Amino acid sequence: VETTGALANLALGVIIPGWVATPMTRGMGMDADMFAAKIFAQMEAGEYYLVGHSYNMVRIAERQAGIAAAYARYAPRYEGDDEFDVQLFAARAMTARSE
Repeated sequence: VETTGALANLALGVIIPGWVATPMTRGMGMDADMFAAKIFAQMEAGEYYLVGHSYNMVRIAERQAGIAAAYARYAPRYEGDDEFDVQLFAARAMTARSE
């Protein structure tokens, strides 16, 4: 990863906007300037997830519960299931590569 030159000041983030008043939403939702102020403050702080609406956590919790229920029903945990974890697999591959 380049840490000097043109990419030295590049940072990644994910904007999770929620409902923001724009022409597409016909002006309904959080005022766009208010949302932008929240997002820019988070960008300046180096945050990765840039958020504006706290009520989104209600919907996130609902989705997480649905995902957890699907895993419990169709892909329950078992001894040794970490063999398929992407991060652990990548770490093992990097270790093997450096040996």
